[in-house]
Amino acid sequence: MDGFGKRVSFAVLVVLMMCTVFQFPLGIANAAGTFASGVETSDIYPTWSSTIESSSNVAGYSTGINPELFVDTDRAYMGSRSLHFSGKDNSTSQSSIYFKVFDVNVTLDATSKLSYWTYPEQNLARYVAVDLVFTDGTYLRDSGAVDMNGVALHPNTPRGTVNQWSQTKSNIGAWVSGKTVDRILIAYDHAADTGQFKGSIDDIQITSSNPGAFFGGVESQQIQPTWTDTTESINNVGAYSTGAPELGVRQESAHSGTKALMYSGKDNSTSASSVYFKVFDVNIPVDPTSTLEYWIYPQQNLGRYVGVDLIYTDGTNLRDSGAVDTNGGSMHPSAPRGTANQWTQIKSNIGAWASGKTIDRILIAYDHAPETGQFRGYIDDLMISSLGIDYALLKTPSSTSLLTDEKAAGITNLTFELGWDQYEQSQGSFNSSYISSKQAIYNAYKNAGFRITLDVGLQYPPAWVFNLDSNTRFKNQYGDVWSSSTIGNDVPNAVFNANVRNAQANYIARVKQDFPDVYAIRVGGLGWNELRYPDPTFNGHTNSYWVFDANAQAGSSVPGWKPGDTDTTKAQQFIDYYFQKLTDYSNWLIGTYSNKYPNAYLYVLYPSSGIRPGDVAGAVNVRLNGSTAPEINGQLQMGLDWERQINALTNPKAIPYCTWTEQPGTGGTHNLESPLRYMAYLANVKGLRIAGENSGNNTAAQMAFIDKEARALNMTATFWMNESQFGTGTNATLSDYANLIP
Repeated sequence: MDGFGKRVSFAVLVVLMMCTVFQFPLGIANAAGTFASGVETSDIYPTWSSTIESSSNVAGYSTGINPELFVDTDRAYMGSRSLHFSGKDNSTSQSSIYFKVFDVNVTLDATSKLSYWTYPEQNLARYVAVDLVFTDGTYLRDSGAVDMNGVALHPNTPRGTVNQWSQTKSNIGAWVSGKTVDRILIAYDHAADTGQFKGSIDDIQITSSNPGAFFGGVESQQIQPTWTDTTESINNVGAYSTGAPELGVRQESAHSGTKALMYSGKDNSTSASSVYFKVFDVNIPVDPTSTLEYWIYPQQNLGRYVGVDLIYTDGTNLRDSGAVDTNGGSMHPSAPRGTANQWTQIKSNIGAWASGKTIDRILIAYDHAPETGQFRGYIDDLMISSLGIDYALLKTPSSTSLLTDEKAAGITNLTFELGWDQYEQSQGSFNSSYISSKQAIYNAYKNAGFRITLDVGLQYPPAWVFNLDSNTRFKNQYGDVWSSSTIGNDVPNAVFNANVRNAQANYIARVKQDFPDVYAIRVGGLGWNELRYPDPTFNGHTNSYWVFDANAQAGSSVPGWKPGDTDTTKAQQFIDYYFQKLTDYSNWLIGTYSNKYPNAYLYVLYPSSGIRPGDVAGAVNVRLNGSTAPEINGQLQMGLDWERQINALTNPKAIPYCTWTEQPGTGGTHNLESPLRYMAYLANVKGLRIAGENSGNNTAAQMAFIDKEARALNMTATFWMNESQFGTGTNATLSDYANLIP
């Protein structure tokens, strides 16, 4: 992989300005990587020209020439150059040719995107695409990835229009997060036709929203070491027993998962001994908020003289920078750390010493002078991150206590909750004393330097809302009219009732007058301020679908049809209408908030775990009679069609928000993965980041799990539920939260 030119990196979408020579294999690498080339003179040039990785039944475009892939000046989407491809398909059974183009080392994260432009000159040229080969030997084409229009990224799927430029764009992180791109290919792959093909490809880009993050837990699906048992320097250190000093992945002891990096050797000198192992080849920019952390398990006292070291592109290193960890211990490997035979976390805000530098490679080193003897141990969950995550708190309403402690802990964002029932006790009449008391709290949060996430309290409706007309409450197929004695769950029917929506809109407009500046808004509008229909079990009835009030029935394409009735076609029409109306309400509410608060982020609250692939088809097959697991669990009746709802998001400020972040998954498929990871997958397809909160009364271990997931999934915010639960029973404390925040 190491070419003549060193791999370099640059900011997303910014052209790398450097002098390149065609034969120099220049790529770019980044822990959460970026790549861009329009093959202009100032851009990264191909490593290879007309170089075939594999070929079957493809010849040159015309007699006397071979299949071609090279830089050409005939046309370009931007600039004056593009990559020209050509060949001739000679078989009706199966034909393909895969050209090697760029030699790179680009690590992908959950936000990674691939985009490029194609110009096919005839129909066969539409079966040409960019393909990626990963360091684990797998390919993008076999990952199942699709573009933003749902078209497969495999070259054997046609794309574009003859004789015009078309863009292909995909959120590939949804399928291949954690993999590292080894090389970029351009391929023709087709079975059905024979004939000539040629065209152009331009402006290939791989981008990430999180270029300064790295996570090396060395599990099978995570980033693997670039080097194993490879020393950068060694002095008076030999093998632990036989052979040579070792550094590699072992499945023996791990802080999380099943694998960790094992180090071992023997110190043979009392004067000065060291061994520095090369582990990861990266390109990670360091900013003022950058943090390095890892866990170490030394198996004896000498094993404590081991640490992670960083080499920067300017030739300097972490060990000599004076950096210390959060306990004041030196980050130099020669400083002992941890306790023998137990896991200890090392954490340092390295941005304070290395901001503006770029990490070139990550080392693990033993360095010690006074003693001799064997050393061995493990390092796991090595992470470099920047403060791209809002560490937030669901603040106790009406409370200004603990603001100083919460700020010191590193919390950046607080919820600010109102109650509609107290704010507007009669229609159009607003409670000035209540508003004044809330403004005092609002100002205290702002003056303390917190971002404010507004919850207007639509889940606490005033009594007069239910008297606007005779259809302000939800009704199920049994004729039950929804109500609840639980505060926050007795909500009006804003999905089907325009009068209720108008009342909500007028209230939001008034809140904007009194509280004009907020960072974000919690969007749900229904029970618990989440996007959901009422509970599926009510008044002695189960399997309740809440679409039988007069307004709902008037708009239905199958009025009168009830769950369990005959006809699966009507069952499908019924459930589509049910889901779509909730989605329509979500879009209306997002638009209403955005109209008043155009600069605020909009956290759209999706509860529970969401409907998964196949759930609807199974329920429709039994006519929604309530017997399938997703109906027994209430997912369909509550309308939790996350895929439909997230796909409908068009506002760039909208952020899908999971309310069950502590829940782990039970497998790797979309049906078995955690609510948070399933939401991240759906959001990534749309190019969105996510946020979320735990469900409450959670332990420090659960808090740590959520934090690890937040970083791995590049969440924009993680909220802790809630302030009043800190330190009660077995719940996590504010100190636990502070220890996780970079």
